Amino acid sequence: MKMKKYFVPDGKKKFLTTVLNRDEIDYDFMEIDGRLYIWTPLSCRQYRVMLEDAECEYERSLHRSNTPIYSFRTLMNPEKFQRLKLLNAAYHGFGILSKDVERFEKAVC
Repeated sequence: MKMKKYFVPDGKKKFLTTVLNRDEIDYDFMEIDGRLYIWTPLSCRQYRVMLEDAECEYERSLHRSNTPIYSFRTLMNPEKFQRLKLLNAAYHGFGILSKDVERFEKAVC
C-alpha cells in the first residue's frame, strides 16, 4: 500500500502512536529539518480522524481515572463506538472530547 507523509503536531507522537497501534495501522516517523512527519497508508481524512483520536488519548492522560474520552465523530459512529467500548470494558463510563461537548449536547437534546 502506498505510504503518504503527514506532519505530526508537537506533543502528539506518543498519543498518535497509541491510536495507530490500537487500530493496527502501519506507520513510520521521521524528523526532517526539525519537524516530525509520519508515513502511513491513511488518506488525509483518515489521518485527521487519527489525530482527533490522539487528542482523545491526550485528554484521557490528564485524568487520574484514565476514563476513555471519545470524540463526537466516534460517538456518532456505532461500529467504532462499540469497538472502543469493548477495548475499554474495564471502565463503566466515558468522557467527551472537550471541543465536542457542546456539539454532542446539541445532537442528543
